[in-house]
Amino acid sequence: MFRLYRPLSLLFLLFMSQSIFADIVYLQNGDRISGKITSMLKSELKLATSYSEITIPWADIKDIASDQAIVIELNDGSQLNGLLTKTEQGASVQTTTLAKAIPVTLNDISAINPPIISDKAIVTGGVHIGGSKSSGNTEQQAFNADANIEARSGNNKFSAGAAYHQAANTGKESENNFNIFLQYDHYFLPEYYVSLFTIFDKDRFQDLNFRSAFGASLGHEFWNTDINFLSAEAGVAYTIEDYGEGTDREFIAGKWAIDFNYWLLKDRLQFFHKHNGLISFQDFSDVLVKTSTGFKFPVYEGFELLTQFDFDYDAKPAEGKDTTDTTYIIGAGYSW
Repeated sequence: MFRLYRPLSLLFLLFMSQSIFADIVYLQNGDRISGKITSMLKSELKLATSYSEITIPWADIKDIASDQAIVIELNDGSQLNGLLTKTEQGASVQTTTLAKAIPVTLNDISAINPPIISDKAIVTGGVHIGGSKSSGNTEQQAFNADANIEARSGNNKFSAGAAYHQAANTGKESENNFNIFLQYDHYFLPEYYVSLFTIFDKDRFQDLNFRSAFGASLGHEFWNTDINFLSAEAGVAYTIEDYGEGTDREFIAGKWAIDFNYWLLKDRLQFFHKHNGLISFQDFSDVLVKTSTGFKFPVYEGFELLTQFDFDYDAKPAEGKDTTDTTYIIGAGYSW
């Protein structure tokens, strides 16, 4: 009886594993993997196999055959609910409402089982404080602070942030500036958005009472995964500069921005770079660039350490002022 029971048990387990893990992913290199399709977002397919959940880059997949109904979102934002099947003519989706299968290509698919977008806003942000102090032959002190917040609900996102830098050398102040930005983004496609923004700068040692710029831009998210993020924007801005002693100016400028971060060690070490620029349409040699580059080191439950290098370039500063400013920051903060 034992001899009979053992092969029947093996057959039963084999049958159950095939029943549970019946979706098949065909790879470009000729391999195929069986499992249960969980989702596909940001060009990565998640497949639950008998041993673990794995992630497969969408570009490595040649074809897919699903044995269960899945939600397929196409590039135009429409969704189909049905079986994704592999045929000699190519992939197709068989829905329960249509008698005829709908032909698709993998390039047509932007997501599989996408999350249901809630009207509730998702809020993230962070606050960082840094500084330094030295005494003796050299007496210097510096203080830096920044804060940012981002709220997204559906296809809409609101961002705001501020930064302040102050420094003194032998009791005499040598740096005092701050900037504020506000931005609203509307995503008309999963990776494309339009923005309305306003920027405000003040720099005592650049003779700048204030610089304000407001306008609109078009943005694109190239990457947005748990590991990396890259977005770029380009647009126009109406810019006003008010100087204490220099000549005030008003002009239309082109505006660009880059936002990049990458986890070198997941949840342990993150590299980041933010880049913003303005170029006057009246004088293409009049360029303003602000960058922040550095590393974040998460410590515990949102608390993190920070090293950062800020580089500001103004091709046409007030008379007698330098074109570049640099700031080195070591600090700590909290992100949520």
